[in-house]
Amino acid sequence: DSISEQQLENIEAVVATATGIDLDRGDLIQVARLPFNKNSILEHQAALEELARQERFMLYVQLAAGLLAALLLLIIILRLRSKKNKELEQLTLEQEEKLVTLEEAEKLLAAQMEAERQAELKLARRKVKTTEEIEREKTRKEVDKYSRENPDEVARLVRAWLAEEQ
Repeated sequence: DSISEQQLENIEAVVATATGIDLDRGDLIQVARLPFNKNSILEHQAALEELARQERFMLYVQLAAGLLAALLLLIIILRLRSKKNKELEQLTLEQEEKLVTLEEAEKLLAAQMEAERQAELKLARRKVKTTEEIEREKTRKEVDKYSRENPDEVARLVRAWLAEEQ
């Protein structure tokens, strides 16, 4: 803004030389100190500063959007992983339940096989009859046969036995 006296004299000498002014002839040159209109420069600077501020703001918005997108992606990945882990846990539990069921089935099968073996042993013991059992069965069959062939005779015999007991 301010020009020193030395600078003012230098400007006068430059202008006088450039225009061909001769002080000996009486030509005069006058240099005045006038302030420059700096409004357009200041407006331009303000516009540049506003543009820089907007660019910084857009950069921050882009960074925030990028961080938000990364955070959203991370949340989605974590949820998918959590869901997959829960499904894996559920599958593991179901398999364990099946294993427990398989173990129980094996125990039941073993118990059933043991019961069948015991039943077979009892049946085998019954099949082997003593001579006394064989004689009793033979007598029973003969009595059955006789009662079918001679029902009147059997009825008379039973009445006689009942009469004897009274």
